[in-house]
Amino acid sequence: NEVAEVVATKSDLDTNKQNYSTVIVNSTSNLIGKTLVFKHGSTDEVSSYVTGNKMTVYLPTTGLWNVYVDGIGIKTFTANKHSVEINLVGIIKYGYEVHPSIDTPDDKVTYLADCDNANYTPFKMDLTTGVPNYGSWKDSFFMPRSCMLRSNGKVAYYLNEDDETKKLDGTESDVANKDFDGNAMVEFGSPDGHIIWHKIAPTTDDALGYKVYVSNYKLDADYHAWAFHNLNSKLVKHFYLPKYNTSLIDGKFRSLSGQHIVGKETTTAYNATQEMNYAKANGTGWLTETKAQVDLVNILLILMAKSTNSQTAYGNGYVNNSYANTNLLDTGSANTKGMFYGTSGNVCVKVFAIENWWGNQWRRYAGHMMINGVQKVKLTYGIEDGSTVVGYNTTGDGYITIEGVTLLNEQGHTSGGGYLKEMKASIKGTLVPTGTLNGSSSTNYCDYCWYNNTTTIYAYRGGGLSSGANCGVSCVDLHISPGNAHWSVCAGI
Repeated sequence: NEVAEVVATKSDLDTNKQNYSTVIVNSTSNLIGKTLVFKHGSTDEVSSYVTGNKMTVYLPTTGLWNVYVDGIGIKTFTANKHSVEINLVGIIKYGYEVHPSIDTPDDKVTYLADCDNANYTPFKMDLTTGVPNYGSWKDSFFMPRSCMLRSNGKVAYYLNEDDETKKLDGTESDVANKDFDGNAMVEFGSPDGHIIWHKIAPTTDDALGYKVYVSNYKLDADYHAWAFHNLNSKLVKHFYLPKYNTSLIDGKFRSLSGQHIVGKETTTAYNATQEMNYAKANGTGWLTETKAQVDLVNILLILMAKSTNSQTAYGNGYVNNSYANTNLLDTGSANTKGMFYGTSGNVCVKVFAIENWWGNQWRRYAGHMMINGVQKVKLTYGIEDGSTVVGYNTTGDGYITIEGVTLLNEQGHTSGGGYLKEMKASIKGTLVPTGTLNGSSSTNYCDYCWYNNTTTIYAYRGGGLSSGANCGVSCVDLHISPGNAHWSVCAGI
């Protein structure tokens, strides 16, 4: 790599370098040609033009420095009188627009010209072989990692993505070990510590058209990373989702391979409150999946596919079976299928290393409710999202009301269902279903929505083992109360 020496513009620096802090800067290739601005408080500032992946910068003052690119802060570090080495990652910005006037799912989504993915080739699953073609997305910064996560929230080790029964070193993993103190999970947030920020910007007065941006930095005030807020309202480097549908083992909801899931054979089922309690039984910090986490995964899936038809992009899913609890899949059927797997047949679909993101069993999630037809969301456990209550509940009290949203079928009934044609965008960084449900399985969002405008509803999503073409990224059920318990529904942890 080319090495460039950049010297601070202080009159005595050239002859007294030994009195200043030496910083070795390692940077990604997308920073070449950019100017780094190092700032220390309001008095010291050093500008450095990046000509290679490694360079030396001399700073005139020790202490806390911030590094900026194009006005965006990308690093904070402490300089001292000894040499300091820092790693800088350039700004990545992906984006797409959803056009409400276009019905065809592959045309409904377009990539944005001012984003890094403007000329990307979309992800496309070979639905005959189940082998993914990543297009231009293979090494994207948001790709997660499979791991065994201890109950204390610490990663024990990472898994081999091509065979999750193995660790990275090829030895046997604990993915099916009920005695392991933790669960098989998927870690979101890059290894270098960059979290996933996203922004949703309405493009129409009714917010049915919108642009979505995804970045490794908070590029303006409307970028949010709600999924990375922990239960103590702290922004953390990673969040975790379960690799598998949920099993109940020794009084806890678990994500492990080779297990019967809740509801199989015994028809055991739990309501929303019970599900949250069984998830919390794993230890401090554990909860069920949330609206913010679901939003982010679904945004990334649409981004990669450049389409709102998730079943044709990623796989049909395990969705064409007779409606019987004995037909629920055991966990681990896709352990050797890689990070993404799916076909046009009746098999488990796997996205981001998560089995059955749709199909097999409906997934109840916290933070999305509908009270007498009014949709309410909560995007963080604390109140930093603008909600007024700490923790998730089954009443919607303290949740954020999404204004101007009405769900009706073609007959205008107060309850019913139909294929989703419209989603409403919120600058809060979330999307909710709206409008008359008169789409189809091959147009607009291609997935089904159920609703009941006369009572209190707790959402679940994805579709079950017999839901067929109704299933997918946007499939949501808003017609069942939080007290409902049925073998076909269970929250993930």
